[in-house]
Amino acid sequence: MAAVGATGAWLVAPSVAWFDSGELAAAAVQLGVPHPTGFPGYCLAGHALARLPMASSALRVHLLGVVCATAAMALWLQAAQLPLRAAGSRFAATLTICVLPWGVPALAMHVRSAEVYPPVWLTAAAAVWAHTCLAAPQRLWVLAALAGVGAGLHVEAVLLPALLWLVAAAACYRLPRPLLGSLALALLVALAAVAYLPLAAQRQPLLQWGDTTSLGGLWDHLTAASIRQAFGDRIGGDRSGAAALGHLVWHNGKWLLAPAALGLAAAWHPQRRWAAATLVVVLADAVYSAVLNPMGLRDNQAGLVALCGLCALAGRGLLALSAAFGPRHPVMPAVVAVMAIAFAVAGLSTQPACGQTDLAVGGRWADRLLQRAAPAQVLVTASDHGGSACAWLQTGENVRPDVACVPGVFFRQDRQLLQLARSRQRPQWLAAAGQPQSARRLQQWLQPELRTAAVGWQPGLAAEDAWIAGAMVPGLPWAQLALPGPTAERAREAAANLPSAATKLCALLDAGADCAQTPTLSAALSAELAVYAASWARRDPLMALALARAAVGRHASAKALHNLAILLVPVDPAGALQLALRALATEPDYVRAHRVAARACLATGDLVAAADHARQAAQAIADPAERALWLQTLAAEAQPALRSAFAAMIGL
Repeated sequence: MAAVGATGAWLVAPSVAWFDSGELAAAAVQLGVPHPTGFPGYCLAGHALARLPMASSALRVHLLGVVCATAAMALWLQAAQLPLRAAGSRFAATLTICVLPWGVPALAMHVRSAEVYPPVWLTAAAAVWAHTCLAAPQRLWVLAALAGVGAGLHVEAVLLPALLWLVAAAACYRLPRPLLGSLALALLVALAAVAYLPLAAQRQPLLQWGDTTSLGGLWDHLTAASIRQAFGDRIGGDRSGAAALGHLVWHNGKWLLAPAALGLAAAWHPQRRWAAATLVVVLADAVYSAVLNPMGLRDNQAGLVALCGLCALAGRGLLALSAAFGPRHPVMPAVVAVMAIAFAVAGLSTQPACGQTDLAVGGRWADRLLQRAAPAQVLVTASDHGGSACAWLQTGENVRPDVACVPGVFFRQDRQLLQLARSRQRPQWLAAAGQPQSARRLQQWLQPELRTAAVGWQPGLAAEDAWIAGAMVPGLPWAQLALPGPTAERAREAAANLPSAATKLCALLDAGADCAQTPTLSAALSAELAVYAASWARRDPLMALALARAAVGRHASAKALHNLAILLVPVDPAGALQLALRALATEPDYVRAHRVAARACLATGDLVAAADHARQAAQAIADPAERALWLQTLAAEAQPALRSAFAAMIGL
């Protein structure tokens, strides 16, 4: 296990990486409050590791994932209580199960950077161990304590131990004292974990997502109210969630399915309790991911415990093969371990280059934004890569603390705006409070800043609906915004030769001339190019088209296809429709693609298809007034002779 951990330490990101890793690492180092649900257990554990006198502080926090993932798989194996007497066989078995997650891309990517999920896997493994190895009363106490600890990690870390607690409680219904006592223990531990959020917020850390000092703000944070509101159309268990889960499992673990089935069959008689507990955890996580958290499947941030359970069952299946042939072939355990290592290496080959290359690309782009910012400038970033990396560079490495680096999503809620104005010492921002989500709200906090300096603005994918889908929000003072990215001359030169435009623009973005060569960076670069295309839409439409085509040529993601389609609607609606349909084939629930498809169909006169796409897009708009306004705006794009017919088809 130590060897696997040491190898994993070499594979983790040296600095800030992708998604939320920078934000979570920053929250751990300075004991701040990250995005909902706050993850206090992760922040405290990461803070303890960050104080170790070794390497960079970001690398120390990243090590938490390696430690937890390795310990989770070893504990899952220990719970199986395999009758392995020879030291060589025990070592081969441990090595086999501990390395299997490295061959699963969705698991490996979260082990290699700061993320909350590896501690959740450890909690699930500990719950399986407690359910399998402990006697009835002790089992109740430990499972209840794990559920309480899980309240400081993630909702899955509460649900899975709680589910096994219910199974154990059904067998111990005649023991009222342990039942009630364990429930009280779970509640006390959970309250102790949650208390971190208001206590940390009282310190006014630089990174503080929302207001957790009030009871209402704390409840909204713990229940992820803003996230559930943003993704409400995807929650509820429609078929797309099950399809996305199936795609996740097949894409990441199809090679695990056969040995996992063998492992379940081999363990069912001698280790039935372990096999049943593992099966319960896998199925419960699958249901949770498909029904309650389907929006996490797209970014490989759901279904991970199910994949871990498949790794454990697959390891058990490989060991069953080893045991079957072991008496005649003593080297069989070593062969199985080598097979597992080969699987891990094959899986890692689909990930960013081992160790230290494009894992830090988000940090390099954020560093570029910060270093080029004017003194005391407000820099509005995207919510994931840019904002997360910016948070880390400012709090973890003290880079340009004078710049007000703010994720754009922080301006969506009045509570966040209040906290932001207080921590950044800009009370003038409060003028935007109470305004609806519109250009007017953005102008309320932009205008005071623009009197002194241009606001740095990184258009982000999280705000596509606000300005990209509408070819930039009308009314905002775009000429006064300092849009980052290549200058017109350099961008035009790079985009002149489309086959090499992505590589050239990669160098212009200071990400390294070879950054477009790996799959992960190709996707990230495509997203950046698509965003820059939108930022050029008003000033130079031809430049915007060139950049958008370069984005699609580098990586035809749904976002890149959508952004190119937006630009093509006025000049080539048929081409725009084909791009939108390609985006929907890639991501069937991508609402923005339905919007542009509706516009393209209107431009070609296909009212039936336009109405169908419009209805599917409208379902994602929760506010009836906003939905009606969007449909009216869409109907206005129809040809005058067809406008009334289309309005009737969409219920206006």
